[in-house]
Amino acid sequence: MNKHLALALFGLFIIALSGTIIFFLSGTNRVAIVETTITDVDVALHEIVLTGELAIENPSRINIDVTAVTYDVSLRTGNALASGEMEPFRLKRQTVTRVPFTITADTTQIDDVLLELVKEDTVYVDLDGVVTVKAAGFLEYDIPFSQSYDIKEKLLALIPENARGLVDAALGFVSGFLS
Repeated sequence: MNKHLALALFGLFIIALSGTIIFFLSGTNRVAIVETTITDVDVALHEIVLTGELAIENPSRINIDVTAVTYDVSLRTGNALASGEMEPFRLKRQTVTRVPFTITADTTQIDDVLLELVKEDTVYVDLDGVVTVKAAGFLEYDIPFSQSYDIKEKLLALIPENARGLVDAALGFVSGFLS
């Protein structure tokens, strides 16, 4: 009888343990980026600085580690501007965590491309990245994110008001000459 009782208790323990694990791990695979925002882009001579925020929702009942946030910043034309990684952090359970970021991209090598882009209707800077989450120490997966920002007006602001006509004429001449 003791043997049967021990087996029954062990079975109940396994069922209770499985139920507890399922209860706490439910939602760990539903972590999502609910918003990627670029709040400002500062375009200066030789650099572009992006400021923004990632809002990441953790609907699960446990805290989840973000082991990496990697990103690439580029112009829509394909010119790479910057890449990097943010520090790891923890997502609190059943909340939306807002993670601010500031990314500085050195544009020294492509200043001539930026000047050429002034004549375009739009000039987009693209931010593309991946958030890597690890739940309960073993469930790891990636969540991609992306956002774009039109910097055309910011580029125009670099050119003094009284020189814009001259720059437009010069760009028109150069593009007409090269075609």
